[in-house]
Amino acid sequence: MRKDIEKEFDDFAKQQQQEFEDFKNKADAEFETFLRETWQKYEAFAAIPAPERPEPPKPVEFDKTKPTMPPVNIKPAAPKVPDAPCPVWGEGSGGCETS
Repeated sequence: MRKDIEKEFDDFAKQQQQEFEDFKNKADAEFETFLRETWQKYEAFAAIPAPERPEPPKPVEFDKTKPTMPPVNIKPAAPKVPDAPCPVWGEGSGGCETS
């Protein structure tokens, strides 16, 4: 009796697996048909050409035949030090005393 139950379960499992495989194969075939039809519709449209990018302007080339400007001499000015008030540290503590 135990063997009959095991055989019945195995037959049931095989039947369920076969039904699933049949269902999956049918769904895959329908999806494949859908994709083929969609791509055929898509390919029916004319391709949109990509916009053309203009060439960048040519860089200015150095012409050795033209005279060049002589270098400009720049003389640095003397540094300017601002006059600041002397801080008060206390009486007779030094600081900004002039001798």
